[in-house]
Amino acid sequence: MAGNKNSMFFLDLGFAQNSTTRMQALQVRKARGASPNIAGEGVSAAAKFIVLCEQEHGIPRKAFRELIVEALRSHNQQGEREYFLKHEAVFNDWLYGNRATPTWVMQIVAEVMFGMLRDNSTTAKLKKIIVRTLPQVIEEIAGGQELLAWIVGAHGRMLKTQEDKSLG
Repeated sequence: MAGNKNSMFFLDLGFAQNSTTRMQALQVRKARGASPNIAGEGVSAAAKFIVLCEQEHGIPRKAFRELIVEALRSHNQQGEREYFLKHEAVFNDWLYGNRATPTWVMQIVAEVMFGMLRDNSTTAKLKKIIVRTLPQVIEEIAGGQELLAWIVGAHGRMLKTQEDKSLG
């Protein structure tokens, strides 16, 4: 998208609540059928999850697109929202690996996944897939396994330092 938008942060402010129910209720046109090239090698875990939801769980990928648009609107990212709506191919490019999935999109998908886990209409099978896939999405958001491990470790060390200062 225009500029470096990896600095956008999308904390669930409601757009991800009851994600499964809401996506299933959206009146979006289902895709004509996924190409064999969709969600292949080099595609983000978030994009693979979106395609899997469409192929195996009846949640159209366009429903994820609608939640992304809603997240952009709810976070006052009007310019990005308009760009995204005008250039529908951008979304498909992420799913086909023609364009890298931006960090902020992976963050939105992670929030949607958390929303799906809390949704009673999410099947047990889909919840298992989410529990298996969500750590991969979070790892990609953090910049990889090593960086995520460092961030978690550094946060623990920081908390320990703060505890030591309050005791001493």
